[in-house]
Amino acid sequence: MPIAPDSDNGQPLRYMATTFFEHLVYQYSGISIAEIQDLPFTVWMQLRFDAYVSKLNETEDGRELLEKAWILSQTEADREGLANLMKLIGG
Repeated sequence: MPIAPDSDNGQPLRYMATTFFEHLVYQYSGISIAEIQDLPFTVWMQLRFDAYVSKLNETEDGRELLEKAWILSQTEADREGLANLMKLIGG
C-alpha cells in the first residue's frame, strides 16, 4: 500500500484508485457499482464523462481546467475575436 504525506505541491498523482471512475459514476448517478459494471460501454463512457465534468465544475480550479480543455478542443477560428483584435492593433 503506497504511503506518502499529504501535500498540495502541484505534482501529478502517482497512484489512482482502480475503481475511481466507478465510484465517481456511483456518486453522480446512484447506480450501484455492480450495475455500473454491466452497463453498455457507450452508456458507461457517457456517464463517466458527465460525472467527471460535474465533479470538476464543483471547484474553481476544476472550472479553469474545463475552460482550458474547451479552448484546446476548438477547431475553428474565432473570426469575431480576430476582427476585434485587428481593430485593437490597428489592422
